[in-house]
Amino acid sequence: EFVCQKAGFAGLTYRLVNLLKCTPTEADFPKGKPPTATVISKCKPYVLEEIERSQPKVIISLSTAVTKALGYKKHSNTGNRGEIVDNVLITLHPRVLSMIRQNASGKLWGNDYFEVIRRDFEKAAKSAE
Repeated sequence: EFVCQKAGFAGLTYRLVNLLKCTPTEADFPKGKPPTATVISKCKPYVLEEIERSQPKVIISLSTAVTKALGYKKHSNTGNRGEIVDNVLITLHPRVLSMIRQNASGKLWGNDYFEVIRRDFEKAAKSAE
């Protein structure tokens, strides 16, 4: 919510939604891995129903699993970060940005990775207006 406020969502209605709307088991999550195709197929109808009911002007996808569940099979959040496809803004989760930076230089980014996300969220806010 902090990022939404900093990106100019004032006056806009927004909601934070998780892809995993069902109850996956421990077996559905190999340690440290994203949701499997099986988990996504179990949970996808619930999140799609929520999207249908709320009729959002823009959707912000923070993971490739979500992007693919929304039907964008040829997109990835690292390869397409910052793009708006239809009404879906593709960006990265803050945790992923900090891991990418840490792996590249051996140091954590600090607060500047926030600007990457803020700019992407700003695009979403402008698109919603």
